[in-house]
Amino acid sequence: MASLTSEYQFIQGKLDVLQQWLETNNIGTTTKKRKMIVKDMFWIVSLENNISVADIQNIITYIDHNPYYFEEGSLWESLSKYLQNDNFVRFFKDIFNLTPIGLNTSPNACCGKGELLYRLLRPTSRQPNKGDIIDEGIKKELKGNEVRIYSESITGKEYRQITSDIFDGVITGNVVKSGGLKGTTNFEIEKHTHNSHYIQEFDKLEKPMMINLFKDLLQKLEIDGNSLSLSTEICKNGYDQTTYQKILLKDWFNKDKKKMGFDEFIIMGDGTNIKILKDASDLEKLTIYNDYFRINQNLKIGWYVK
Repeated sequence: MASLTSEYQFIQGKLDVLQQWLETNNIGTTTKKRKMIVKDMFWIVSLENNISVADIQNIITYIDHNPYYFEEGSLWESLSKYLQNDNFVRFFKDIFNLTPIGLNTSPNACCGKGELLYRLLRPTSRQPNKGDIIDEGIKKELKGNEVRIYSESITGKEYRQITSDIFDGVITGNVVKSGGLKGTTNFEIEKHTHNSHYIQEFDKLEKPMMINLFKDLLQKLEIDGNSLSLSTEICKNGYDQTTYQKILLKDWFNKDKKKMGFDEFIIMGDGTNIKILKDASDLEKLTIYNDYFRINQNLKIGWYVK
């Protein structure tokens, strides 16, 4: 019986110190939500890393006296230098992958990877009414892997109709090889796999005509800015798919930044190469590696970036 009591006290001690850590950092809006987060953390503390109550208290004290600042690059190398304790770094690596339900602000606003880790490492950070984190007055939007930046208004089906209206009868489109539109001709000028095809097709046109086509396209896609200047940039040396992609990405990023009101867009990824974007000029840090143009669906078009 004594051993059971001792085991209970041991477990309860860890639960209590985790609960207090969350309360001090104002993580979780209710006691119920904090308890949900604590349960997720307890598994990592006890079964994955064998972190003791004293370890947790030492981590908390160290962070309080030595503020940690997130920077671009490897989070794990940064934490290794900061904590100088491999076991503590492994603990935070596991915390990084937690997406506790207790941090969700609504059914449609789920906690992402890295968010709990950020809040623990930055004790004065808070969860604003809209967005992920506010830290020293700076509103931050955190993203994990498979980051998508979307159009605010144009769906895949609308994109398909717009491109068809502009290019049909002027250039030859591509034939879709799978899915619900299999066998139909469309104008997926944004796709890497069709780039060489469309370079050849647009080369058949006089440059003024090509510029006007893209001017019309950018206007119908509701892209802000001087559409003539932007379309001229796309067509400067024949069709430049990369420039077309970047123009759309910049527009969508700016509109998302305005809508969400964030100051920094932080791509956490898997923690090995954090990227921090403060404005559209920082988009040069990103690579568009795939599209999210579902031309047979009513979903907003977008890019996968990393």
